[in-house]
Order: sequence, then structure tokens, then C-alpha cells
Amino acid sequence: MQLANAFAEIPLQWKVFTSNNMTWMVSSSGVFSFSALSRSIKTVTIDEARNVDTISDGVEYEGYLYLSTNAGIYQLDMNSQSCERIPLLNDTIIIGKIGSNMDYIWLATSNTLYRFDKLGREWINYKLPETNKVIMGIFSNDDEVFCSTDGAVYKFTISTEKWNTYTHQYTFSSEAAFFKTSSDFFIAGGKTILKYHSASVSWSKSEFDSRLCDLINEDSILFCATASNIYKLSLGTGIIQPIDIPGIKEVKTLSKNGDTLFIAEKNRIFKYNLKNSSLETIEYPQNVDVLNLLKITTYDEFIIAIYNSMVASYDKSNRIWSQALRAQLKQPVKRVLWNEDGFKIRYGSGTYQTSVSGNVQSISSLKLLKYSEKIENGKIDSVPVMEMKIPNIAADVNVHTYDKKDQFADIYFNNSNLNFAPSKYIYFRGNRDDRLNTFKIGTNSSEQIQSPTMPVNKFEGVNAVVESKAKLSDRDRKIIHASAGSGYLTTKTVWKMLPFRTDGIYYLNDRKVSSTDVFGLDSTDTTEVLNTVLKDTSRIVPGSMQVWVDGELLDQQYYTFFQPISKLQFKSNAPIDPVSSITIQYKVQTIPDKVTDIEFVPEHNFGLLHYGNVTLSPKEWLSARVGFVGFGGDSLYPNVKLRTISPVVNIDLPIEIRKTDPNFMIKLTPDFNYNMKTGARAGSTTLQSRFGDKTGFTFNGLFADSNYHATDTISRGYGAIKHEYDFNLSHDIMQELPVSYYQHQRVATEGKESKFAFSAGTHFTGFPFLDIGLSRMVFDREIAYKDTTTALDSIFHKKDKFKVRLYEMSSNLLQNITHFDRISYDISHFEYRTDMDNGSGWNYGRMSTFNLVLTPRNPVNITADLIYRGGMHIDGLPSSEIFPSMKVQTIDAPKGVDLNGSYSVKFSRYAQTNVSSDTIKRSFGFTLKPGQWLPALQWLTPRLQLNQTIGCNFNTINPGYRNLILGPEDSSFSIISGTFGVNIFPSDMILLTNISDFSKTDSLKNFTTTSDLQLWFNSRNYLKGTWIFSTNKNRNENSGQLS
Repeated sequence: MQLANAFAEIPLQWKVFTSNNMTWMVSSSGVFSFSALSRSIKTVTIDEARNVDTISDGVEYEGYLYLSTNAGIYQLDMNSQSCERIPLLNDTIIIGKIGSNMDYIWLATSNTLYRFDKLGREWINYKLPETNKVIMGIFSNDDEVFCSTDGAVYKFTISTEKWNTYTHQYTFSSEAAFFKTSSDFFIAGGKTILKYHSASVSWSKSEFDSRLCDLINEDSILFCATASNIYKLSLGTGIIQPIDIPGIKEVKTLSKNGDTLFIAEKNRIFKYNLKNSSLETIEYPQNVDVLNLLKITTYDEFIIAIYNSMVASYDKSNRIWSQALRAQLKQPVKRVLWNEDGFKIRYGSGTYQTSVSGNVQSISSLKLLKYSEKIENGKIDSVPVMEMKIPNIAADVNVHTYDKKDQFADIYFNNSNLNFAPSKYIYFRGNRDDRLNTFKIGTNSSEQIQSPTMPVNKFEGVNAVVESKAKLSDRDRKIIHASAGSGYLTTKTVWKMLPFRTDGIYYLNDRKVSSTDVFGLDSTDTTEVLNTVLKDTSRIVPGSMQVWVDGELLDQQYYTFFQPISKLQFKSNAPIDPVSSITIQYKVQTIPDKVTDIEFVPEHNFGLLHYGNVTLSPKEWLSARVGFVGFGGDSLYPNVKLRTISPVVNIDLPIEIRKTDPNFMIKLTPDFNYNMKTGARAGSTTLQSRFGDKTGFTFNGLFADSNYHATDTISRGYGAIKHEYDFNLSHDIMQELPVSYYQHQRVATEGKESKFAFSAGTHFTGFPFLDIGLSRMVFDREIAYKDTTTALDSIFHKKDKFKVRLYEMSSNLLQNITHFDRISYDISHFEYRTDMDNGSGWNYGRMSTFNLVLTPRNPVNITADLIYRGGMHIDGLPSSEIFPSMKVQTIDAPKGVDLNGSYSVKFSRYAQTNVSSDTIKRSFGFTLKPGQWLPALQWLTPRLQLNQTIGCNFNTINPGYRNLILGPEDSSFSIISGTFGVNIFPSDMILLTNISDFSKTDSLKNFTTTSDLQLWFNSRNYLKGTWIFSTNKNRNENSGQLS
């Protein structure tokens, strides 16, 4: 087996994750955790019974940390801090690169890709297209798995189990590190960052002036450190922007907390605020050699520094370092142990171990509200009125019991995270040979009965899974599998159709719930409302938002969802037009009236659930599941009989056939449900198949009676689904010539949606990639609306669309012709026509986007963008819009000068009224580094930034190019703003920073200047003075500390 030697204890290759007041740091030798509550660092004991001393890879997914080690695969719960070993078939030890998505854990070695089904608890393996390849890392989403190696990327399509191989010219050094983003991955090493674009199966390259020593991964934005500079890199465009931080020398590693960068260099740690450019320094612990520093990371008010032989934590509020040897962090082997990490006891001759960890906080207050005064006999009697709040207990506690046979039990309680509903459970997991597989009381999931007609949701109750000891001889599957559960549903899926908005902003006010029959609840249901709960009883589950536009799932790059305020915002380049069908889906979860209250029987819920089933697997290709599901009413409402159970019989018959000669795969899963009380029926069929190496076919079908009840909403945003189907046929004429056809139909109570789509592409390496698509979508309303402003009435009846896209992430042909370092472009255009079914005939529209990135030489970057929309015939909206923009940036070109400039125009035409509007934005800035001209001036870095915004209105739709680009003399408004300043650092102990801001509008002027002087003597002795002058106020601020 060959794995890239890219996971070691150098700064670039550490993996850092945060969860629930904890920071987790993973290297090849182990896992460290830091608790902000206990203010302690510890070495995480992954397995008490086995020696885990080598970690080949680690990945985080939805609160779990998955590790590939020399002792097997481990799943570490980052909330409860319990660790579960996931043995492979026959308990074989296989070390590889690891990934995870919603349903599976993936493990890649030099020859094989292994898949672990999280629900079925079984392994299956697939041979890689090529063998004996060095695996750099793997990236997985819900549809595909990518295995990256020297010279190739292997893509595995999960639904059809089909491999594609995409070769490239890149090789990776032993010091290169593999990073994941939300949609792709990149590899950093040497002077280079290589970003892989999975949608276009191509790479883009960003190169720095010197070797990378560390970086901070914020998905689309990276903060990168070389030995002498800090940069901000946009992964989308590849633009590298320097961050001017005075005085840094020989950077070792860096971290980021909020808007503050922490840069560890040879003399001290710099604390730099990205918003206001303020700078502070932190001295290292005494008697510690900074050459041995491996990594720093930050959490809240703390800095954690890891050295070769020791660790240190820095309390920023008290400015104190605490230190410990790494060897001392390992838990000693004792029968009873009680320290700051919790309580631990071993018993049964060391066979069993129980540990108690976590924290409990109790908060109470006594506050003076007012004085109550009264006058009696000419005297004033004043009585204080006090308010006392009873203790509010917030706890995060886990009791974990583990034995050497891979059995474990947890008792978990957590109400400390205000972003989620409180969670609690008692949980037992058996080993592979136990009959009792799982037993859990508390927060559960209905995944044991999941199917298209029984979607997965959370519930509070009990769940148990038992299995036979016997399993199939030729597959990692038990012959008999049975499960049962009961409890109150606490999550539900919400579907909505949204009307078009020009600003692209939507507030989803679902915190006050209006509920109907909860099992068929949909955003358009208004006829069976039982009650309205005027309380804060539900919350949108983070990460559950999805958006469909014209029947296609929209890429997350086109929108942002702000969960705390339930705000959905589309970006300006999102492929949405005024008559688009916009559908959103998200989950809501009930919460107690007092958010942190722990409820074992939740007051607010979405109904009572009972279930039980048995699965028999007589052959490796056949399984049969028979069970029942019972539903009760919603306990929120007194007029619902809670114990009235509606029993549903469920039958599933999954069939899986895989052959290598001839090469094909078929997975067929028919599902049928029958309600014995109401006679309601529902059924579904899922087909996944592959024929040879080039053809894949998938089919999904579903039908449901109108009175059918399920564990969740079965809808698409326009009423309960009656029946629906979709299928996709894909074929590779050659690997570089893929074609596909997709079709779906969805019939619901209030609408019928049909879509037909064909797509094809040419993806030859070294040439431009070309994608084309043709589609027709038809939407029929099933009922007539009185209110014509609803989302259903604002969309089209028929919509035909033609789309073409031409793109290259790095054009070798154009780069060779022009001798530019990099040229990338992405041009897309689509034409559409819509029929509103109101007798007005067809309306025609179009949208174009253009993105060009030029790097003539590495220090010089030019970015040009264009967005155009036309044919928008909606009252009050512009008939066309065009939005061109350009940005120019140079680094040390000319020497010692960093330049930046931008220019953008947004022009809107209103053909109906023969008027138009124009907004112009332009900026220019520079940073001077005289030290590159004269070494004696290294202590000085002046900088300047100017910005201007001009707004114009015209009484014509053709104002002329000069007015359009430069703006007329009599503009509607003009705003000028700017920033200038200087950093002066004559020595390591003296730093003077000045920042001045000014702004001027048509009627208002403002000027503010801030000067900050810092004199540092050592880590705890310093003087600091701040002087601020403003046209509105004038003040001096001085602070200092002397020990």
C-alpha cells in the first residue's frame, strides 16, 4: 500500500477542527484537544485497549472526527468526546486516506476504495482503475468520491458505481498537504496551491514568492503564510492579495480567530486585526526555543502552541502562559484517576473503563429594578424592588464506558449550545459479534425505517437494534436484522416556493410555527390549521438549507443562508430570472420554551412515532424487510387524541446484483406502505444501474394517497405529492464526451411540474471545455388562486432554455501564445422563452456571465467580470441590466510598490418608461515598502486607499457611453471615501501606527485619524497610547501594564 507522506507534524499538515467549546488538533502522532471551559490541553486517548501511535488521515463531518490509524478506523464524537472503533471485515487493519459524507465512510488505499455503510454497518470494496498509486487524499460529497494521486484524479459515482479517470501533469512532494472545501479540494506544498474544480474536472494553480509554511482554510478564502509575508487568496479567482503587517520576520505558523490573525514568527506572536489594521505583539514562553514550534491555533481568548516536546496555552485576558511536557499530557494508567479532565475508573481486571468528562455551569442573578416610592404623612418611603433569577444550569457531560471487545456505552447530556436543541441520551453499541447491536434512549433518529415514503427525522424516545450472529459468507452482512423504536418527532422538513425579488433577500420567519396535520404539513397548507403556537418553538437546523431553481438544485456558491436570523440571500450572478421557479427546503427542530431546558418528553413535537421491522438477507444479492410504523397526533394541541395510533405496514425488497463479466450493476429497491386503519397507500421504486464502464441509469418513482401520513413532509413546495418520478441516463461516448438525458414529473395537490433536459460536453485536456444544455419545464396549476401575488401565480407555465458554457481554469494554449503566467476564463450564456398561459404569448429573455483572470507575470493580476440580463418584462423591474467590473492588483510591481484598483458599472434600463439608472464604483490604492529600495528604510510602510461611488438617473435608455462609464457632471449622488496611514517600527520594541479615514458626500464631510504607539519591554510589561481625533469628537486613550 502506498500513501502520500503528507500527514506529519509540520504546520501546513496539521488538521484543526472546532466544536462545542473544544479545539481538536490532529497530526500523524496523535490528537490533542483544548477545552476553553477547563482551560486545559490534553492528549486524546483514542483507544484504551490498543496502542494507537500513527494516524494516516483525519476528517471531520457533522460533529464527528473520523481517523485512519495503525489500530483501525475510529469515529470520535466531538460533542460527547466518546470514541468508537469501526473494525473492518475480519478485523483487518488497513491504513489509508479517509473521507465521509451523509451515508458512508470512505477509505482509500493504493489499490482499493472501501465503503462503510453507517446505517447497515457493512463494508464493501471497489478496485481503483489503476493500482499501486500514491494516494494524496480523498474528497467525498453525497454524489461522488474523488481520489487524488500523482498524475490523476479518480472519480467514483456513488449511484452507478462508475469510475472515471482524469489525468494531469502535476506531481506532489512529500511535504504537500491535502485540504477539503465544501465542494472541492486543493493541495498545498512548496510555493504552489493547486485547486481542483470537480465540476469542470480541471485544476487551477496559484504560486507564491517563496515556500508556504502554513495556511488557514476558510473554504473559498485562504490566509497563507510564507517566511516573510502573509497573503489572502481567493480560491475562486486565484487572486493573491498581500496583507501589510509590519515587522514580521521568519514566519513559523499562523492561526485566525474571527477577524484577527495570529502570526508566529521567530521573535514573537503578532496579533493583527484585519478590520482596523491594529497590531499587538505577544512574547513566547520563557526558556522555549521557537525553532521547535510546530503549530499554533486559537480559540476564543486562548492561544495554543505545540512544540516538539511540550505544549503551552496563553490566556490573552491575563497575558499568562502555562506549559506542560507532551509526555505529561498522556493519561497515566491507574485504577482510579481524577484530574481536570474528569473522573476515570478501571475495573474487571482492566477489561472495563468508565470516564466522566464535561462541565456544568450554574448562572443566577440578583438585580435592582427600581425604587417604589410612596408618600405618607408628608414622608417619602422608598422601597427597593429586586429581581432574582433562579439558577440557569448549562451542562455538557458525558459518562463513557468502554471494554476491550469494542463494546461501549454513553450517558450524554448537553444543553450548552444555543444553536441546537438540547441533546441527551443513554446509548449502548455492541461489537460485530453481539446480538444487541444498538440500544439508545433519548435523542434518536428514524433512520432504521428510512425510505422515500418514510423520510428520516429526529425523535425523542427509545430505539433498539438486534442482529443474528450468523452472517453471509460472501458479504459483510448479518442474515437477520431487527429494530424497534418509539418516541416524539422533533424535526420536520419545510418546503416553500419563493416569489422573485430584485434584491435576492428573503427572511424565513418560521420561528413562530403555524401547524396543521403535522405529517402532511406543507408551506401551502392553509385549510386544516388546528392551532397557532405564538411562541419561539422551533428553529431552522444549521446546514439543512437547499435551493432549486427551475427544477435544478442550485450550487451553494450562488447563495448564503444566515441561520441566526433566518436570512436567505442570493448573489447577483445566480441564474435566476423574474419568472423562475424558486423552491427551498430546510428542516426545523422544536425547542423548549426555555431554550436550555431538558425535556425527556418534549412539550413541543410533531407527533408520536412507533415502529418495528425485521430484515432477512438469505443471499448476498437479496434482502427483505417487513415492519410497521404507527403515528399519533401532535402533543401541542389538546384537541388531538395523543394515543390514537395509525398503523402503517411497510414492505421493502432490495435486490443488488454485481457482475464483473459482463460488467454491470443493478440495485433495485421496491417499497410499499399500507395504512390498516385508513386504507391509505404509498409506494416507491429506486433503481441504480450501470452497464459496462460507460453507461449509467437511475430511476426514482413514488406515489401516495392524499390521506397518507409519513414521518415527514412529502412535498415539493406546492402541496402534498400525489405521485412523481425522475430518471437520468448518462453515457460516455468517450470519457471526454459525456452526454445525459434527465426527465421528471411531480404531481401534487396544487401543481404539476414536468421537466425534460439534455446535456452534453467536450472535456479534452489542454483544450477549452464546452458544455451545452437544452431543457423544457412545464408547470400547471391545479387550483385557481384569488391572490395573484403568490409564488405559484408568478412563475411560468412553460419555459424553454438553451445554455452554453465555455471555460478553462488554466488555458495552456493561450498561456503559450501570450507567455502569460495564467489565463482562465468562464463564459456562459443562456436564452430562454416563457409562456405565462395568460394569452400574452411567448416572452424571450437571456442572461450572460463572463469571468476572465489574467496573470501576465505572477505579481500582476487582472480580473474582469460581466453580468448581463435582458428581456425582463415585469412591471417595476428593469427590462435589462448590465454589470461590468474590473480589478487590477500588483505585488512588488514596480519593486517596493503594491497597487490595487477597481472599476465597476451597474446600468439598468426601464424600456416601459424610457428611463435608466447607473451606479459607478471606482477605487485606487497603494502600499509603499521603501525598505526594498533602501534597507535603512525598512521601518516605514505608508499606504493609501481612495474610493468613489456615483449614482446617476437618465431620462433616456441610451445616455451615451461617456455618461455610462464616467458619469455625468450632474450626478444624483456622489460619495468619496478613503484611508491613508503609515506603520513605523524602528525596532522590535517600538511600533507606531497611524490610520486616517475621510469621507465626503453631497452634504456631509467627516475625518478621523487614529495614532497608536506601543512600547514593549517583555511579554507582560508594555506601554500603549492611543490618540483619536475626529471632526465629531476628540479624545485621548492611554493604557499600560507594568508588573
